[in-house]
Amino acid sequence: MRPHVELVDEKDLIWHMAELPHGEGEARQRNLNYDEEDGAASLLVEFVSDWRRSAGLHTAQTEWFVLEGRITIGDQELGEGGYWCAPRGVSTPEISADAGTRILLFREYADWTFTPAGDDTVIDGEGLTILDSKAMDWYDVVDPEHGSPMDFERGGTPVPGLFIKLLWRDSDNGFYTRLIKAKPGWREHPLAHHPVYEEAYCLDGDFDYNFGTMTKGQYFFRPAGVRHGDFTA
Repeated sequence: MRPHVELVDEKDLIWHMAELPHGEGEARQRNLNYDEEDGAASLLVEFVSDWRRSAGLHTAQTEWFVLEGRITIGDQELGEGGYWCAPRGVSTPEISADAGTRILLFREYADWTFTPAGDDTVIDGEGLTILDSKAMDWYDVVDPEHGSPMDFERGGTPVPGLFIKLLWRDSDNGFYTRLIKAKPGWREHPLAHHPVYEEAYCLDGDFDYNFGTMTKGQYFFRPAGVRHGDFTA
């Protein structure tokens, strides 16, 4: 079971050897949130040296978001803001990272197990999402052309004052990964909560809320039903 984490600064966490089997190079990780039962985790990973791994299949749904540096997945190069997601059962092409690159890595439903592809395995990229979030447009949650139930809180009521970049959404269960930018002075409803877990990592800026002030590099994970209102950007 994922533990409730409220509020942790990544700089206060210890480094562990990165759980990136079959890779060549050195990498380390800080555990933002870790499920000791099934190995699901949210991690900050730093590549100490140049690193690469051949194509293959993760047991877990796996997502990377580039905080700084550069990675290459298949024939696509991604810098800061680069993102990819491989749902369960979707293979990934060869991937590499430059020394000094830092990423957020999210594993869902399973642990770090990775099976390298065989010499005759065809990796066609079907089902793999690769995005450059820097090249995406922000849209307002109340924009009728882009708004949808996934962008609303409290039973479908729009939350004005937020801009969204949707990175990935699971069509089966509705879970999603997105970037959120708040307008100055935006305030969340004080009783807001979710029927599912929610996690967030602050990329820039700061805001006050019922558990303190969240600043760049800080993270929270909340199980279902935990009140998270009183956000003020």
